[in-house]
Amino acid sequence: MVALFAEVFEGQPKGIPTWILEREDGLLQLLEGLSAEAASRQVAPGLNSCAAHAYHVNYILSLTNGFIRGENPTPDWESSWSRQAFEESEWKDLRDSIRREYAGVLAFLSSNPEWPSEDWLKGAMALIPHMAYHAGSIRQLARMVDS
Repeated sequence: MVALFAEVFEGQPKGIPTWILEREDGLLQLLEGLSAEAASRQVAPGLNSCAAHAYHVNYILSLTNGFIRGENPTPDWESSWSRQAFEESEWKDLRDSIRREYAGVLAFLSSNPEWPSEDWLKGAMALIPHMAYHAGSIRQLARMVDS
């Protein structure tokens, strides 16, 4: 689980085939390659921006870290999509936050935790495809922004 989670965020490990990604770059590299202006651009009506996907990813990671710390946060999915656009400094702060939140979840997963319940294990396993979905969405939207 740790290797798959890391692959989604960090990309293909050197010399190791991928399990999820079709290319070497992971979510963190995708986000670093986007300016705030490009990330904030909505390519079509009804589609979220790359920045909105990144904001949602950060929200999920933050929520997950809250549960890891023993908190009992109440998810607010609507607010997790509330930001579509960012100024350059905000975009940098968001990417930094995603790195920190990712590192927290990765550290927890790497610690070989005793799962408090089956729901915890399901939640951890669900993070991988959920984050991979957003990485793929950002990859496709970024291509549309570039063209």
